[in-house]
Amino acid sequence: MPASSTPSAEAFRDAIALIDALPVDRAQVIVRAFTAFFHLANLSEENYRVAQLRERERNVSTEDAVDPANALTVAFHQLNEEVGGAKATELLSRLEFHPVFTAHPTEARRKADEEGARIVAAAREKAEGEREAILQDARHQVALLSIAITEKMLRERLDDEASQTRLAEQMLDEMESRSERKEA
Repeated sequence: MPASSTPSAEAFRDAIALIDALPVDRAQVIVRAFTAFFHLANLSEENYRVAQLRERERNVSTEDAVDPANALTVAFHQLNEEVGGAKATELLSRLEFHPVFTAHPTEARRKADEEGARIVAAAREKAEGEREAILQDARHQVALLSIAITEKMLRERLDDEASQTRLAEQMLDEMESRSERKEA
């Protein structure tokens, strides 16, 4: 625990005291919530990174000799210009790569997360397509429903007007009959 008296050290100590005062079950829920939050934040960042890489790949001109976003092609192009094509090829033929594999858990997780991000991105793209189809169908259904409701309202209105017309005719007939009876 930090011993200094800086505001961030004091805030850290306050946070530790607050967590220490929580019952174990509450602390576990909070820890799980933060774990889920940070995992989602990491997935979001990786998903954004995949989208940025795809966007960058889409914007690369196939007519340019060098892809400025690709450090390896830039370096090879520069080597070619500095020493010539034959010398660059000879130097590259002597180049050796010695990959180093580590058991660092974040690297293993990162690869799995990158694959997960690709899967999520593909699923999201598929879902967006399906979502648009569902929205289009919903719009169509709403339009049909709107037509049906309008038609029903018009029928009811016509029925009301027809009923009112019949009622008015009956009242006129009744008034004429009473008038005729009075005159007779």
